[in-house]
Amino acid sequence: MPHKFSSSDAMEIVVSHSKNYHQQKCQYGGKRAVTPPNVGTGRPECILAPKMRMFVVALSIGAGSMFLVSLDSVVDNLIPMARKYLIRFYGSEKEATFAWGWVVSARSYGIAFGCFCAFLCSDCPSRKWPLICSFLISFAGGILCMLIRVPDFGIFLCCLGRFLSGLGSGLAQVVGSAMLAEIPQIRLRGTCLASLTVWACVGELAGLFMSLDTTWHIALGLPVLIIPFSLAVLFMAPDSPRALFLLGKENEAFEALKYYQNSENWIPSMKDIKSEMMFSNYYWPKENGQNGTWPHAEVPLLEKGPIGQYCCAKRRCRFGTGKFVRPLLIGTFVLTLAHLDDWLWISYSTQAFENVGISSADSQRASFWMAFPQALTSLCLLFCFDGFSRRKLLIFPTLGSICCSIFTIFALNFGQNSLFNPKSG
Repeated sequence: MPHKFSSSDAMEIVVSHSKNYHQQKCQYGGKRAVTPPNVGTGRPECILAPKMRMFVVALSIGAGSMFLVSLDSVVDNLIPMARKYLIRFYGSEKEATFAWGWVVSARSYGIAFGCFCAFLCSDCPSRKWPLICSFLISFAGGILCMLIRVPDFGIFLCCLGRFLSGLGSGLAQVVGSAMLAEIPQIRLRGTCLASLTVWACVGELAGLFMSLDTTWHIALGLPVLIIPFSLAVLFMAPDSPRALFLLGKENEAFEALKYYQNSENWIPSMKDIKSEMMFSNYYWPKENGQNGTWPHAEVPLLEKGPIGQYCCAKRRCRFGTGKFVRPLLIGTFVLTLAHLDDWLWISYSTQAFENVGISSADSQRASFWMAFPQALTSLCLLFCFDGFSRRKLLIFPTLGSICCSIFTIFALNFGQNSLFNPKSG
């Protein structure tokens, strides 16, 4: 019978492997090499190079994914200019409003579908290439959005482009988050993931500046022009070390660690990846398994059977334990609250202000002042992110946001002397 590993056995193997790391004399070019040469002997002048490469890749992922939130805020800011064109095109304000509603909503449908597709392919043992594909989809969608003024088919092309940009963004937001959690050293993971929120807030703010009367149709897709730079960085960067370990490509995984991290972080990162694989049933023991030196006592699960059988078994194992379900439920609740509390206003705030009698200029100005402090706060918080408890960072800003939202609702609906109320002057 195959040898069964308990949790204590797994941790003992990890610790033993760490202690013997510098004592092993295996050749790096070997078939199952586990120790790269010259570990910990990097020159001082090269210490910053891996960290800089990691940050460049992290910024590229954020720019190609979460920065495209600007595609949502830009449609909110373009309402006054687009309304004039659509009324001339359709001949009535009712049809113009209906068409613009489809333009705005098409991207939301695309994001929802993209996130669902990302969930289905979450077990794909690669991060880089799905991310590149999602960037290309977003770029194609952005180009189509600029064709809104094409006679007869412009609105259809724009709606299709908005849907494609949403599809690409939905994929990129999920896959990009996974890659950002896997490439940095352990203590920088929170900061790298927080950078996605910074990109989203900066994107919201950037979209509110793109409102020239003569080039409003170009502004609909202008944010995607940042994607080619992100693609260039990703093409030159290696895949996620964890994804490469899943494929059994340990030498390439070490090359990825060398690219993204300093030598003193290789051992902790390798321990983290392999211990996670052990506890998540990524690895099964060999049929003639021995309590030997890792990794010779086990083989990747991907090598034991069809990938479909592996994925189904892993999903059943995941949802059968509270260690996966509890964080999943908490994360679902937090993200749902974030979207309901934050992202709904990105596409509709200007229209909401106009609906209560505020002029178009003041409505755009109000939307800008909603986005500006958010972008500034998120950018400043990124530099001191690890100095606060994650729980406090969730609870207190959320409570403050809820209070501000309630105050705004009452002020817009019941305030007689509102600052923006045209009748108050």
